[in-house]
This record gives sequence, structure tokens and C-alpha cells, in this order.
Amino acid sequence: MNKFSLYLRLLYFLVFVFATALFLFSPEIIVVHFNNGIPDGYDNRIFLYVFFIISVLIGEISIFFSKYYRKKGDT
Repeated sequence: MNKFSLYLRLLYFLVFVFATALFLFSPEIIVVHFNNGIPDGYDNRIFLYVFFIISVLIGEISIFFSKYYRKKGDT
């Protein structure tokens, strides 16, 4: 279980570094939606961190449930 948590938190770090690199090299306004190949949705570049936040939430929820089921099954 400790390895799972460690690997998942290392993955958080990698995603954060990747998002920060994209943030630093991206323009102030980025395209977030395309319609038939034509950009029609724009947002601020801070939107790049949404993926990082989603991955942290999903990871921590999975750690919680895996600990819960291990404790429930006495393993």
C-alpha cells in the first residue's frame, strides 16, 4: 500500500512539473475548444492546472478507497 501511495504522489509531482512547463511557455490566452477545426473557445493559461487538480483529486480518492477496502477486508 505504501508503494501505491508513493508512486501516485510521484505522479502528482511529474504532472505538476509538466503543467508548470506548459504554463511558462504558453501564451497568455490559450484555445480550449475547437469546433470543426476552428478555435471557438479561449481561456487564460491558468486553465492548464485543471488537469493537475483533477489528477490529485482522483488519486487521493483512490488511495482513500483502497485503504478503506483493505481495512474492511482485514488485509
